Amino acid sequence: AVMAELYTPFTAQLVDCENIKDLMTNDSLIERLIAQAFGHYYFKKPKGTLVELEGNHLLIATILKKYIKGILKRDAEHAPFIYIGSEKKVRSVIPTKFGGVNLKGFIDRIDQKEGKIRILDYKTGGGDLSFSDWDSMFEHDIPVTKRPKHILQTMLYGYLYKDDTDQHVIIPGLFYTKHVFKDSFSTDLIFKNKPNEHNTIKNYYDYENEFLPRLTSCIEEMMNPDIPFFQTQVKENCKYCDFNTICKR
Repeated sequence: AVMAELYTPFTAQLVDCENIKDLMTNDSLIERLIAQAFGHYYFKKPKGTLVELEGNHLLIATILKKYIKGILKRDAEHAPFIYIGSEKKVRSVIPTKFGGVNLKGFIDRIDQKEGKIRILDYKTGGGDLSFSDWDSMFEHDIPVTKRPKHILQTMLYGYLYKDDTDQHVIIPGLFYTKHVFKDSFSTDLIFKNKPNEHNTIKNYYDYENEFLPRLTSCIEEMMNPDIPFFQTQVKENCKYCDFNTICKR
């Protein structure tokens, strides 16, 4: 939320290193936006309400400020770029044998550089940018911790956004804020199709023929009245389920 507010004044504009430096050094702005985000999302106050943070909330705010400056530092390395928007609502209809199915999503951030669209999803923890198997995104019988669900999500955003742009390069990426201070930081997705071969996903379209048929098959399985919904056979997944108090497995 804070990153979206910081960049909103630059929507559809070129953002350069000086712009980002000004944001990084504007502590009062960052602190105010953090307090407003706490007020709206945590304390359920009207948007824009300032709340006075103390105790644990103040500690969390201090950590958030550190990460926000880390993100801005990485953005400065990527600059200049055109900031397209944040929390972009995207919709599409995917054709299936059961008819068209409506899909929608909210993309955390979209920017553009040298004619290439970059779609980023912020993740507050850490995670893996690489995967070795397209089927694993949709596999039933593996632990959810081993499923590259974040990569699935970002590839899905590529599909949803392609009707909103005339650019022919859409780069899906993940911004793991927990890794923002590492020298090896990157937002690039990596497809490890062979043990010693790593392919950076530089364009969603290059892999659409791998992704889209599997996405369609998954949706058709959910829509098929002859295939009932079933409980997972991987009991490890139950501890991450919001409904485990109902089934009591």
